Amino acid sequence: MKSIRFLAALAILAPGTLMAGRYPASGTQTFTFPNNTTSFGDGTVVDSNDGIAAVRSNRLRLTRSGTGGTNSSFKIPDLDPSLSLQSWTANLNVVMSSNDSPADGWALNIGPIPAGNGDGEGGYVMSGGLVIAFDTYDNGGDPRSIEVFANGISVGNFPQSFSFDNDSRPLVVSWDSSGLNITYDGSAICTNLATPGYIPAAGHSFAITARTGGASQTTSIDDLVISTVPRTPLVTGGPVISEFCADNSETLEDENTDNSDWIEIYNGQSTPANMSGWKLTDDVAAPGKWTLPAVTIPAYGYLTIYASSKDRVNPAYPLHTNFSLSKDSGYLALAAPGGSVASAFNYGMQVEDVTYGLLATGPSSYTYGYLETASPSADNSGLQAAGPPAEDVGFLKDGSPTTGGLFSAPFSLSIQAPVAAGSTVRYTLDNTPPTATSPPYSGPVGVSATTTVRARVFTPGRLPGPISSRSFLQMDSTLTNYHSSGQPFSSNLPIIVMDSFGVPVDSYNSDTQPRPYRLTYSVVIDKDPLATGRAEITGPANFQGRSGTHVRGETSADFPQRSYTWELWDNKNEDKASSILGFPAESDWVLYAPYDDKTLMRNYLIYDHMRALGGNAQGMGVKFVELFYNQDGGAITESDYRGVYVLVEKIKRDPDRVAIEKLNSQMTDPAVISGGYIFKHDKSDPGTVTFTTATNGVGFTFVEPEDPNASQKTWLIDDVNAFESALAGSNFADPATGYAAYINPLSFIDNQWFV
Repeated sequence: MKSIRFLAALAILAPGTLMAGRYPASGTQTFTFPNNTTSFGDGTVVDSNDGIAAVRSNRLRLTRSGTGGTNSSFKIPDLDPSLSLQSWTANLNVVMSSNDSPADGWALNIGPIPAGNGDGEGGYVMSGGLVIAFDTYDNGGDPRSIEVFANGISVGNFPQSFSFDNDSRPLVVSWDSSGLNITYDGSAICTNLATPGYIPAAGHSFAITARTGGASQTTSIDDLVISTVPRTPLVTGGPVISEFCADNSETLEDENTDNSDWIEIYNGQSTPANMSGWKLTDDVAAPGKWTLPAVTIPAYGYLTIYASSKDRVNPAYPLHTNFSLSKDSGYLALAAPGGSVASAFNYGMQVEDVTYGLLATGPSSYTYGYLETASPSADNSGLQAAGPPAEDVGFLKDGSPTTGGLFSAPFSLSIQAPVAAGSTVRYTLDNTPPTATSPPYSGPVGVSATTTVRARVFTPGRLPGPISSRSFLQMDSTLTNYHSSGQPFSSNLPIIVMDSFGVPVDSYNSDTQPRPYRLTYSVVIDKDPLATGRAEITGPANFQGRSGTHVRGETSADFPQRSYTWELWDNKNEDKASSILGFPAESDWVLYAPYDDKTLMRNYLIYDHMRALGGNAQGMGVKFVELFYNQDGGAITESDYRGVYVLVEKIKRDPDRVAIEKLNSQMTDPAVISGGYIFKHDKSDPGTVTFTTATNGVGFTFVEPEDPNASQKTWLIDDVNAFESALAGSNFADPATGYAAYINPLSFIDNQWFV
């Protein structure tokens, strides 16, 4: 950045005094109420599906031993309205007992708590939220544990020997910028655990969820105190540009699903700001290039505007400037109605999906720089630096570039050094992201067992470089010298090899338990089309990379041969589209186990015929594969063979799958929300958005969009209800007013034949 200047005439206001949030407002919540009380007059909500959740013996009982099928929650209102949190601490006593096999558990949840009672130890499905799960069910493969989920991804799993003796045990959970700390029954469970994906934001609140499944357990809480320290609003004296993205690929979509550049304006004062007459420009010679309409930014609030050249000024919908931003270098300024410049930038090179903006250094002081975490319409947090991210690293296996994969003999792994002076490469071997305190790389790493090496460059004055990783899965001689043949395992089908780094994914198979994605490294080996027509487990990879898996199905989840949902990930554990075995690139797949079909072919033939008849929208692409899946740690062996599977494209919106229009949360205009939906009549997963039809009470679940906004949900429900009404009406066969006006009858007939 070459220069930054700010409006000198704006007064810098003294920051207001913020009171830390607290529940209860004073003292300790001891639940000293009559038995069966569920309302405490303090804004909290106690709820359960069967009335079990209530005060009992001066404790809040959430589940009761001897009663199965309970699902309960205790919700605490937002303690810091309109403010994000800098830190928080939860203190409580926990009582657990059982007259049978303890199950299933409970969880402390922090985030955008949705409606409903959640999913017991699985908590709530929350974007940017945090769940501390007490999994008290030991099914033989998944030991009891305290597990932490950030943004739905497991970031720490700590096996525990819980006691179920009706004694009260203290729990202290705290979080700040250093990480998460948990102490249970006087023992430290974790200290400064990194929680990537957890993003404290305004509107977040606390909730406790609990449940019993087929087995039973009493879970009660007592002596509860939750305290929070809100992030002090930054005082700038008025509106300023607080963040912008001039090379947007994935940080934000506009209402046309375009990845337009964007500009965030922050109103850093204690009163709302009417932006009528304020101006944005990318040209120093044209200070009034684009004028904002009459929109109001709340006190200490945000307004995000797309720099798309679309020039849209209707306050009811997203705003767009009449210019876009240059990603190489450029000028950007915000001016008040009188022409005085509030903030301006002569900026240098920008980097894809790396934003530039302010970061508070005090109540009324801040610096500008490159931001590691983009946060449109929210407080900027995390790392900031004067320079863009450092360069990437490379990996050499015995001196040659490597992408990771399967191996049998030990080798030496080198990390290529950066070129910038003063740089340090830091790395980890436990699948955690490298930080500024991780070990510095000083020489080759010996690899003799299954290992993941993650590394990034740290350069003074710049953001850390991208995280790069290489995973290496060890095979033993039962695969490299298959049945003492002197030859590796081979097949006339493609081979998929997976490793969950010791996590027993198969144990999370109950349809009443949460099934979070578990980190899995995957290697796909295709058949040699020329020489042998076979796939060898030591052959070149068609795909290899990070991914997440969980058991799929309900009744079939108990079969000895499990089916899996398979999602491809990048180094941030976010979706990554890749081509598998010649299929179009996507991130979501299914590994279907035809265990109860001894021909192995029923689903394969039907899906293949459906696709041949109706194309991508009628049926999924399918291929037979052979699967190895190691879940017990150590080397991959012949005993990890799972059998013949069908690789299936997952039903989702995509030009090469179901080619419908894309909808996102920005789209509310009735003119653009009449298409782009996928919904299903099926058993719904926890956290999914569902609705029931008005006439016949048929239940449906949204698939695309997964989390519709209110306008989209209303539109689809109204349309489905109109179809149902027409179907049930006296003119149901009329092609203009009956069911045919809403569906394609021939496709429904074809589908019914296939089903």
